[in-house]
Amino acid sequence: MNGAGGGHLAASPYSTGGGGTVLEHRYGATLLSCLLSGNPAPELGDDATLESVTFQASAISPVDDLVVAGRTPDGGERRVSIGVRRAPALVRSDHASAELLTFYVRVVAEHWAAVRAGRWRLALAVASPNPAVQQLRELTVIARAVGDEAAFRAEVARPGRTNDDVRGRLLHIDALVTTAAGRTRVDGVEPGELTWRLLLALYTRELRLEGGDETDRTVAVGQLRAVVVDDVVTPPHLLFPRLAELVARYAPSGAHVTEFVLRRDLSGTPLRTTTAHRSAYLQFVRDAAPAVLVGRERELAELERFCLDDGPGYRWLRAGPWAGKSALIRWFVLHPPAGVAVVSFFVTARHPGQHDRAGFVDVLLQQLGELLGGPPPLLLTQATREVHLIELLHRAATELRGRDLRLVLAVDGLDEDRGVTPGPDSHSIAALLPRHPPENLKVIVTGRPNPELPFDVPDDHPLREPEVARQLEPSPEAQVVRAEMERELRHLLYGTSQERDLLGVLTAAGGGLTGADLATLNGLDPIDIDKLLKAVSGRTFVASSGPWRADERYYALGHEELQQEAVRVMGRTRLLAYRERIHAWADRFRNAGWPGDTPGYLVDSYVQLLIDTADPDRLITYATDGGRHDRMLDLSGGDNAALTELAASAALLRRPDRPDLRALLRLAVHRDRLLRRNERMPEELPAVWAVLGNRNRAEALARAIHRTDGGADEALILLAEEVARNGDYDKARQLAEEIHPYGRADALCRLAMLAHAGGRGEQLDGLFAAAESAAAAVTTDEEVRGFAFGQVAVACATAGDFAGALDAIDKIEVLDRRFGEVLIRVATLAAAIGEEPTVRAIVDYWRPVRFQNPPQWLRWSPWRRQRSPR
Repeated sequence: MNGAGGGHLAASPYSTGGGGTVLEHRYGATLLSCLLSGNPAPELGDDATLESVTFQASAISPVDDLVVAGRTPDGGERRVSIGVRRAPALVRSDHASAELLTFYVRVVAEHWAAVRAGRWRLALAVASPNPAVQQLRELTVIARAVGDEAAFRAEVARPGRTNDDVRGRLLHIDALVTTAAGRTRVDGVEPGELTWRLLLALYTRELRLEGGDETDRTVAVGQLRAVVVDDVVTPPHLLFPRLAELVARYAPSGAHVTEFVLRRDLSGTPLRTTTAHRSAYLQFVRDAAPAVLVGRERELAELERFCLDDGPGYRWLRAGPWAGKSALIRWFVLHPPAGVAVVSFFVTARHPGQHDRAGFVDVLLQQLGELLGGPPPLLLTQATREVHLIELLHRAATELRGRDLRLVLAVDGLDEDRGVTPGPDSHSIAALLPRHPPENLKVIVTGRPNPELPFDVPDDHPLREPEVARQLEPSPEAQVVRAEMERELRHLLYGTSQERDLLGVLTAAGGGLTGADLATLNGLDPIDIDKLLKAVSGRTFVASSGPWRADERYYALGHEELQQEAVRVMGRTRLLAYRERIHAWADRFRNAGWPGDTPGYLVDSYVQLLIDTADPDRLITYATDGGRHDRMLDLSGGDNAALTELAASAALLRRPDRPDLRALLRLAVHRDRLLRRNERMPEELPAVWAVLGNRNRAEALARAIHRTDGGADEALILLAEEVARNGDYDKARQLAEEIHPYGRADALCRLAMLAHAGGRGEQLDGLFAAAESAAAAVTTDEEVRGFAFGQVAVACATAGDFAGALDAIDKIEVLDRRFGEVLIRVATLAAAIGEEPTVRAIVDYWRPVRFQNPPQWLRWSPWRRQRSPR
């Protein structure tokens, strides 16, 4: 098969049917169960945290059935290349065994350093029982217990250590490895040495997934019990075959599956997270975290006590630069105390979308959505996204308390917030932190003693209370890191021209460039850029995922102080020259009409560079470029990122000393264009995108509609109904609850009617309770409130819940014509099934307090006409 990397390999046994696809799919499902539940995968080792499963992974491993990857306690990566075979013979005459061992030998020969260090393992998974593999397992145990080939062979030959069958199996393995060595390039390694190396790396597993022994399936189902929200709605034993179905879809496409991808593909299934929960953001945290945290045992113990005690809800760690604040918090986030679930944000201008309040909201919405077990909330309108964040914080704190977990929000680098301005337009992250945190939420923030808190933080905010602040002592280890980074920075500054250009372009851009971007801007081959980046330590240059293209790595200097030092040493003239390269690069893509291969930096971060460097002419050109914002819409699914960018641009141009009124007018016109294109959007369009399978785009479009005729709410209702038709009532209800309070009860009743018609009776109680709460929440207009309770009453009656209908009728206060229409409809529905007590109860509403006799239209209702002969 042809891998993504371009190399040609023999077809996988699963593409030809030789491995037994049912076995592979079930085995893949056990790995996905581990990924979903946070349990260790046996092949990876109990000490490693499973992070991904890659199917048909020929692009990254010669053994192209499966590759699982995870993190070890020291922060390093470990991967396992797994071959799945139903019943390998493992004899010298077996062609299939020779082919399999050829793949294994290639890994050992090409990646021996990683294999020897335990960073790359091999595995063979087979159907149980398999005597040949049992003998092979004993050889692998011996190989790992000794230090070299000679000791291995001596131990195998030692009387009493093994038996004739095991020693005979070694002869077959030696012959197979010799054959494999002749098929692949092995420089300077004898076949006997290769045999020991292969056995050192190899782990075997006999799968119990078929016939009378399905123990592995039972274990996986047990793991899934901790993940499902309701084992009646989603029985774990039915979730396992759903995972096997996903494996059948993943395998032919060579899918790379992370926990985030898996939860997304199970978005119709209500799932919990576990204490081992890992959001996609954690990879960004891990990229810049220390491998080992030295000398912070006391601080970590204090943080643990703060999190678990019932004291104040805030802790502010304050220290100057290079004190080790970020390293401490990153370590804490990656290694939280038992009983604590952490969501976090690290404020930095050196990575795209991580430097202001908008980035804070986006990142927290994603993490909280994952923590609550549903798909991450997508782009909301500017008017609702912050409110939605606060609501999710409260909901997560409440839900985690029911699971005996404390929720902790950690925010590092408040002093690096780019949203803080001296005027009244300041919108800081600190001001958005809850003034009255819920009982089960603790907040940890870090920052320097100066600047002071932004003035948009209210006077009664907990951050203004002196007792929440703690002075953090500088870490000696942080000073060592600082010296190493500054030494490496000087090496780059005075190194080769290629090294100087690499540092210059990255400094001028402020970070956020991929390796391909750096190659283009410096006129180098991407291979040369890769070599330069690898020659510099991971502390000086750090990489992260972009906001919209998670498969790309964006580079930046490893510390804000390092960025400032590079700016100072390089000087204004050199930086201007590098910025001119970036400007010319941006102009090329602008002149080309922003094609599909436009670099992410130019879409996401370039305007921020123009804001930071106060370049108003270029800023107004790019911030009002409709084609660029169309490309941004394609990538993000909505216009919120563009609207946020326009607001930041306006803040620069609205200078108190000399506001640029002409430029501000252009920004306002462009903002109006973005809003109006959403106003003209048909309310049916988001639901159409959902029908086509693009729910992300559907939600972003629905939330971007700004209309005053009810079209915005109708778009959300139609989308919610389409989502419900596909079985995801939790998400549908979430969409309905974003609707204006006046229309929310109607939306929830419409979902209840869909559930009733579709035989989803288990959804009705929750939907009716939510609809009644929505009606009660209308406190400013009793007529609207009465109309909402009337909708609830009719919906309940339609579903046969006449007690609920009467309860809703009891709460209607305005006795107008619409009230009478509700009574007629409920009475008619009750009469149709002979529910006489309900009809009589409705008649009694008119006696004696309200009317002496029922109105004529009620006395001659269909039910009364049916009963009159008697």
